[in-house]
Formats: sequence, C-alpha cells, structure tokens
Amino acid sequence: MTPNSPPRSPRAIAPSSSSPTRPTTIRRADRIAVLEAGRITEQSTWNDLTARPDSALNRVLTPAGGA
Repeated sequence: MTPNSPPRSPRAIAPSSSSPTRPTTIRRADRIAVLEAGRITEQSTWNDLTARPDSALNRVLTPAGGA
C-alpha cells in the first residue's frame, strides 16, 4: 500500500474523532495506523502505541479534557 492508494477495506479504518472509538476492536488489530489530516502519523501495535503517553492513538482514545 502506498500513501496514495485507497484503503482495501472500510473495516480497516477506525472511526474518526467525531465518532465513538471502540478500543476493544482496535486492540485486536495486528497493526494500527493512526491518521491525522489524511496522513498516517504513526503505525505500530496496540502495546507499542498505548505505552507512549504522547502517541496519536492515546490522543484519540483520551476524552477531551484529559479525563
């Protein structure tokens, strides 16, 4: 897959920040790619991404206000 190629399956894309995110569904993926403004900002496994407090995935999963 190149940066310009379309996604192979809509199911491979997690909901946008305006939609509810289901961490249990995301957690089951072998690899997770986080998109911001249409670009992949990071990609790795659930464990790698959630271990970093400053990761884009944690920003998506954390409610506004840091609660």
